[in-house]
Amino acid sequence: MKRLIQASLVLALSLQATEQLYAQTVDPTLASIAIQQTGTVNNVQQQPDGKYVVGGSFTQVNGSAAVGLARLNADGSLDNSFTTLANCKSPIDKIRLLPNGQILVLGYNNITLGGRTFNTLAKLNADGSVVSGFSPGSGTNTRVNTLVVQADGKILLGGSFTSYSGVAVNRLVRLNANGSVDQAFVTALQAGFTRDNSSAAVYSVVVQPDGKILVAGNFTNYNNTGRQGLVRLNADGSLDTSFTPEATTGPGLYIVNSLALDPRTNHVLAYNTSFSSSQPIVRLTPTGALDPAFRNTTFFNCLGTSAANSEHFKVDSNGRVIVSGCYSSYGSTTDGNSFVLRLLPTGQVDPQFAVGNQLDADVNCVLVLPNDEVVLGGEFSRYGSIRNVNLVRLNNAAQALSTPRASLMQRGALRHVVPQADGKVLVGGRFWQINGQTAGNVARLNPNGTLDPSFQLDGVDGEVEKIAVRPDGRIVLGGTFARVGIQASPLVAQLLANGSPDASFAAPTYVSLSSSAVSSSVNALAVQPDGGVLVAGPVIGMDGYTAPVHRLLANGSVDGAYASAVTTSLAGFSDVYSLAVLPSGQHYIGSYGTAQPVLVRLNTNGSRDNTFTPGSSTSGQLTVLTMLPLPDDKLLVGGQFTNYNGVARTNVAVVDGSGAVDAGFVPPTLSNIPIWSVARYANGRVLLAGQNMQVNGSNRGALVRLNPNGAYDASFSNILGSTNQPRVALQANEAILVYGSSLLLNNLSTQNLEPLIRITAPNVLSVGRHQSTARTEAWPVPAHETLNLSLDAAARPELVELLDNLGRTVLMQPAPEATLALPLRHVKAGLYLLRVTYADGPVMRRVVVE
Repeated sequence: MKRLIQASLVLALSLQATEQLYAQTVDPTLASIAIQQTGTVNNVQQQPDGKYVVGGSFTQVNGSAAVGLARLNADGSLDNSFTTLANCKSPIDKIRLLPNGQILVLGYNNITLGGRTFNTLAKLNADGSVVSGFSPGSGTNTRVNTLVVQADGKILLGGSFTSYSGVAVNRLVRLNANGSVDQAFVTALQAGFTRDNSSAAVYSVVVQPDGKILVAGNFTNYNNTGRQGLVRLNADGSLDTSFTPEATTGPGLYIVNSLALDPRTNHVLAYNTSFSSSQPIVRLTPTGALDPAFRNTTFFNCLGTSAANSEHFKVDSNGRVIVSGCYSSYGSTTDGNSFVLRLLPTGQVDPQFAVGNQLDADVNCVLVLPNDEVVLGGEFSRYGSIRNVNLVRLNNAAQALSTPRASLMQRGALRHVVPQADGKVLVGGRFWQINGQTAGNVARLNPNGTLDPSFQLDGVDGEVEKIAVRPDGRIVLGGTFARVGIQASPLVAQLLANGSPDASFAAPTYVSLSSSAVSSSVNALAVQPDGGVLVAGPVIGMDGYTAPVHRLLANGSVDGAYASAVTTSLAGFSDVYSLAVLPSGQHYIGSYGTAQPVLVRLNTNGSRDNTFTPGSSTSGQLTVLTMLPLPDDKLLVGGQFTNYNGVARTNVAVVDGSGAVDAGFVPPTLSNIPIWSVARYANGRVLLAGQNMQVNGSNRGALVRLNPNGAYDASFSNILGSTNQPRVALQANEAILVYGSSLLLNNLSTQNLEPLIRITAPNVLSVGRHQSTARTEAWPVPAHETLNLSLDAAARPELVELLDNLGRTVLMQPAPEATLALPLRHVKAGLYLLRVTYADGPVMRRVVVE
């Protein structure tokens, strides 16, 4: 049988078609991996008994299943009976408590509760069961921005909608307690809220104690009467002409984001970043006049969550104003990570409530408790040293209190996986837990899939999209993060081999080019032989230079000469998706476009290498998502395209060193599904990863393997079904790591989704196994100028490679004889993996070069 397998492998290597004699299988030695990220809390309300009702986007609370809606006991533990009866299956946006103990919940679209589906709005009993007799009908035709319950139980909805359950309404509607439209109120609104360009919207509604209704939003008229962004209605919906807002009478000031009432005086607090650059928040008297006792001079820069939401803007019993969802600058001091502020009753920033950089992401909602403590919920994952929290209660000094302490989580995703030569695996993505243990968006796994406790990183505050490893083991990260632990390190960071931050590397000053705190992403990251780091993505502003690709020096500063060169060499490139570095330091840049070049080769200094013909498409768009240099000075290109430089190729091609399409690599006809990732075996076969690929019209799932000449390899058994943006990496023993947000195995249901699996075959050694039937000897160790090899001639050696700790080939040569001498004069000192490919599979040995 062994001879039969060997013979079949030889035939396969000779590019002859064979029947499948063995199948790829999921490696059971890699433990099942559950990755979780902190969920999103959109709204929280406290019941009179001290329990909290929480809505958002999450699937677990404290490790127990709870989707979108949960009730927490005062200590943060889950009220399981409520979860069972509510049986929520949808994200929840807003929650309101009714005077009779019932609970009103609002979703983005259809929401499923108690086995029933509701359009936008549903009502629950105090125990979580669905209230019978309440029906929103077909609901609104677009998003609802604000939800208010009147003292009489009637419900106000505001947004950009123009109909509710088939009834024509204009951005505001009032419902009866059973969900039907209050027709008298709709009639009183008449023309409702309008703007010249018809994009009117209601953002915030507040009901005064006297029943009058304050409405804020994006409008210039109410019922054909001029009102810019703020209006007060009588209880029946008619215009209250006694209220004329002074703050919104200037030209162009027609947007008011949020409203709140000062409980001491019922004065109106209005929030609008366009009031003026020095007065974004104003306090108005009951007639609408500006209150001169309130003067806010804080400049608000709303970069994260939209402030067009009353959940962000609250007033406590002392008249202090809590604002979330924005950054702030006070005078010459900038704190770009406050995410929430408190203003004194005079309008000035309250220095006692100093959140500082204790939060790592947006606050979506603020709840002021009767004792003026504040509960925050949002997209954050920490508060100070407290991890895995997106709901926190603060005292008067912004200190986190011990309750409620809950962990609301949802499925995370892996964005990049880098195998190490020792069998361990670096993983980056969007997650804060792996198998229940804290791991902040980057971690290292042991060969069996468990967390490596020697990896000491405290976590990064945003998604890790790319990982690169230097020859000395230091790790470079790229992503949408702004901090590593508590240290500022926007977009790029460097770690020591043990995961701790590298103090010798300081990320360049990042300049946001849009309205987000970290508006750019890192699509590609690569280390050059001289230690430079290439960072690519959309156009990124760093250290005063703007380009889609930057080269960072060893200390993290931008290489100014390179930045100047790429302004010419990459003119017209707006987004770079992929990088590939050659041993010479030259590198390929992959982008997207039609007729213009989208694949070019740059010299080490950033200038264009004009000996390489740029890649472009003669019909349709060419998108280069992944590239891999080949040993013979060729380049494997993957992405989405139907031709490359006029040669018919679907999503995968090989080009030679001049840029011409390699006629010796002819892939089959593939479906027009993007190739997200590629890998190459030592024997020249190529692995492609795409969502649900077809080969010559037949479905082949997420993985396809090609022979060295590009022909479809029918001997590869794909066990992976349709998977969104799958990616692959080969370990040193050529086991396949497949990763993503969730991988659908062909023999499992959609409920058994894995973010990372390892696929092996009979000729792949287990990770960590160091013995083989093929005798392989290497000496001396450590080696200096030459590494001597004695190979097993009977096992038919084919190829010898030396791999660095990233699995990259630094030296390769055929093995025509059993005795070889590998020249090491140009190999840097370090730990390497010697891989000898025999006819029946590879054999590995660790070697040290000094």
